Amino acid sequence: MVGFTVLALAVVGLIWSVWSIWQRVVLALGVVVSVSLAMGTNFIDQGEWAYALLFEYLPGFDGLRTPGRLVLYTTLFLAVLAAGTITHLADRIDGYADADRVDPRWKVSTPIPLRLAMFLPILLVLAEGVSVADNPQPPPPPVAMSEVDGPILVLPSDGAADTIVQYWSVDGFPDIVNGTAGFVPTAQQDIRDSSMSFPSAPSVEALRQAGIETVIVVRDRIDGTPWQNVLNNPTQNPSITVVDYGPAVVFQL
Repeated sequence: MVGFTVLALAVVGLIWSVWSIWQRVVLALGVVVSVSLAMGTNFIDQGEWAYALLFEYLPGFDGLRTPGRLVLYTTLFLAVLAAGTITHLADRIDGYADADRVDPRWKVSTPIPLRLAMFLPILLVLAEGVSVADNPQPPPPPVAMSEVDGPILVLPSDGAADTIVQYWSVDGFPDIVNGTAGFVPTAQQDIRDSSMSFPSAPSVEALRQAGIETVIVVRDRIDGTPWQNVLNNPTQNPSITVVDYGPAVVFQL
């Protein structure tokens, strides 16, 4: 969303502006073209004559996963059109002050109310930028991540749970197995599969071979997951150090 204020000023700028007719036409065409590209396959004929052409024939565009990012150019074109409106308004306000002069040798200034009116677009843009959405707080980490030896595997591990773990990892930025992307790498899925029987001997051996030194099991997050019975099977392996922190149990492999 580019903003209602900029959009309104840009529409006015098509008719009432300091830019010439041809400049306004070029800017308007820029808006149309950039919008058609930003819509991707949602444009006419699934974008066959817009974004699809760039995707097929222009180097690099096949790596742009989200055509909507091209709305940046739409914003720039609209901003220039809006600037033409604001500039024309400022010129008209200055013209009012000049028209009030009885003697051209007198120095006059624009009335304060008119000068203050120029701040209105700024206030409207700032008002639009005020967020009214809730700002949810992620749960606190069960242990201090900076004090745990990596590489670390935090259980449970899936797309939703791993986003929280990534947030926790900003504390010291330890090496972690958890993470999310548009697809699950085979190596990560193999580790998840191996960890479902943790802390069994085969699972521990597989995790060690993968280079994992620490497994953290978060108590209040494993219910209803494939790891819900992990803490019900205490390990008898003397080579594993287990520390119970309450909210989480840390296994040093």
